[in-house]
Amino acid sequence: MKAANNEVSVVTCCMGRENFLFSSLKNWVKFKAISEIIIVDWSCSEEIYNHEMILNSDKIKVIRVNGMNRWILSWAYNLGISLSSNKSVLKLDCDISLGFSFFDNYKLNQNIFFRGSWEVAREENEHHLNGQFFCHKKHLEDVNFFNERILSYGWDDDDLYYRLKSLGVKEYFFNPKHIFHSENSNKERVSNQPEFSNVPELDLESALKYKIIKNKAFAKSKPWLNNDLKKNWSIEKKYKNYWEAKII
Repeated sequence: MKAANNEVSVVTCCMGRENFLFSSLKNWVKFKAISEIIIVDWSCSEEIYNHEMILNSDKIKVIRVNGMNRWILSWAYNLGISLSSNKSVLKLDCDISLGFSFFDNYKLNQNIFFRGSWEVAREENEHHLNGQFFCHKKHLEDVNFFNERILSYGWDDDDLYYRLKSLGVKEYFFNPKHIFHSENSNKERVSNQPEFSNVPELDLESALKYKIIKNKAFAKSKPWLNNDLKKNWSIEKKYKNYWEAKII
């Protein structure tokens, strides 16, 4: 995929929660630094591509994956990042927006990346900035992207950050004054992960924390390496700025 210029590619993914996505898109398209927005439509029930904002934008590219009955972050984001055209990747969840001075404050040099972190969160909602990052695509390639053995909520982001730092890439945290998370419930966030479907909402926070601990131990016991095979995809262009992908 060819981007309009050599700037920043935003990569996001969505399975449901389309209202958050369309709200975030209104924010992202305003930034001149962002020349490409890749949306992986992970079997959303609503046709994302047919939204007026997407049809009228040369920045936005939709990759539709049909037939998925559960959300798998590592597979979805690896697909989106692999298709990005620019040297810099800004990974944003569909419920994230940026402050107007974001790119004035975060400039990538040769050997750094920026990320959200719960460590600098001022309140509970800002903990959900932990999974957002701004990084050279080459560094992501060098660590073989997200760990595709992590199939459920938890630790996918920290596992990636650990491997980037192991390469000698220095991390810096986003200031939560420059990047924002739209509040939504734990139930909404895990609505497409069946292992949480029978967990009462009052118990979800504990269940999610347990999953983080479990995935951390799993990733440590079987580290994701450069020779580990990611999912192989067949990509077919259907319309302007719209592709369909399937695992082969």
